[in-house]
Amino acid sequence: MGVNIWWQGKCGGKVLDMKQQIRTMLKYEDPPTILVLHIGGNDIGEKSSKTLCELIRKQFSWMRQLMLDTVFVWSQIIPRSSWRYSDNINAMEKCRMRVNTSIASFFNQNRWLLPPLP
Repeated sequence: MGVNIWWQGKCGGKVLDMKQQIRTMLKYEDPPTILVLHIGGNDIGEKSSKTLCELIRKQFSWMRQLMLDTVFVWSQIIPRSSWRYSDNINAMEKCRMRVNTSIASFFNQNRWLLPPLP
């Protein structure tokens, strides 16, 4: 189908780890056409949902400056049966939903995350 996929997974990775991962990727590869980001789950409970959302927004803004023609896709944080920083599943689930809603709204409001039309 003419598609190349380059998986950059990191077990236990956090939002702040993403910056170095992106820098490394861009050292060896051209910017991707589409970048799917599945991040934030390992940060829930360590950071407040507000802090985590601000951090994710800053990361996307930084990436947009480096990869102007890349389409960014936010892969929402998925539910877990257990979380790193808390045994309170209900509290973690509420935080997860707040982050997902906030970042989805950020994407909908910020069309600059999409590449310019030709």
